[in-house]
Amino acid sequence: EGDVEGGGARPDRRGFAAGIASAAVLLTGTQASALQWSTVEKIAADPSLLAVGLDPSKLDSIRAAWKRNNLGVKAANAADYTVEFDDFASKVKKAGKAKINGEIVENPTDEQLLSAWKTEERRRAEKRAEEGLEPLTRPVRVLKEGSKKDYETRYYAPLVTNTSTPEALALGAYLKEIGAKMYGAYWCSHCYGQKQVLGAEAAEKYLEYIECDKKGANGNRDLCKERKVKGFPTWEVFGELYPGEMQLDTLADLAGFDLKTGKKSDKGQIKPLPVL
Repeated sequence: EGDVEGGGARPDRRGFAAGIASAAVLLTGTQASALQWSTVEKIAADPSLLAVGLDPSKLDSIRAAWKRNNLGVKAANAADYTVEFDDFASKVKKAGKAKINGEIVENPTDEQLLSAWKTEERRRAEKRAEEGLEPLTRPVRVLKEGSKKDYETRYYAPLVTNTSTPEALALGAYLKEIGAKMYGAYWCSHCYGQKQVLGAEAAEKYLEYIECDKKGANGNRDLCKERKVKGFPTWEVFGELYPGEMQLDTLADLAGFDLKTGKKSDKGQIKPLPVL
C-alpha cells in the first residue's frame, strides 16, 4: 500500500477510497456502500471525472448511471436478451422437442415453449449466481399505452435464485395474510437482496411487490408517490412504512410473527422507527 511508484508514494487505499466515496456522495447522492474499487481507480487516473458532478444539468444522468451500474443489479440489453430467447426458440423448434418440467415434449406449443424458456432462464440465473456475477434484470417488450402496434421496453427484476426455507414460507404466508407490501425498483440491489432472503418460492407465491420505477414492468409509480415511499425497499405493514432490507427475524418481529412456532407472536409487533 505504501510502495513508491513513479517517484511518489502510493496513497493509502482505504483512505483514498473513503475520500472518493465522500465526493461521490456529495456530487451524486449515491450511497458510499455502492461505490466499487474499479470506479475509485478510474477517478484516480482521471480526477476530472468528479468535476462533471458540478454541472446541475448532468446530475439526473449521473444518478441514473449509478443506479444502473453501481448498485449490484445489471440491466440486460433488451436486444441481446431477445436474441437469446429467439435463439433458444429456434433451437427447440429445429429439434422438434423440449424438456419441460422434467419431461420431453414433442412439438411444443408457444405456451409450452415459454415454460421451457423460463426453466432455461432460471438455469442461467443460477449459473450466474454460482459464478459470482451480477444478477440481470429481464427486459420485456410491451405495447405502449394507447397503441396497438408500437412497443416499448420494460424491465422485470432479476430472478430470485435462493430456495425458501420453511420459516420463510411460513412468514411469507403470514405477510400475505396481513396485507403486507414491499415497494421497490427492478434495478435495486437491496430489493433483490430482500427477495433472496425470502427465497424464490415465498417471493413468487406470497410477496405483494409494488414496482415503483416507471420503466419497471407492471409498475405502479402513482401508488408509490401516494404512499410517499422515499427509498427501496420499503415495507408497508399494518399501514405504516418501514425502509430497508431486513433479515428474516427482523421482518418477522415487524409483522408480529414467531418464526419458531410458525404462528402469530404473543409479543406482538417489535417495530423499528417508521419513515418520517
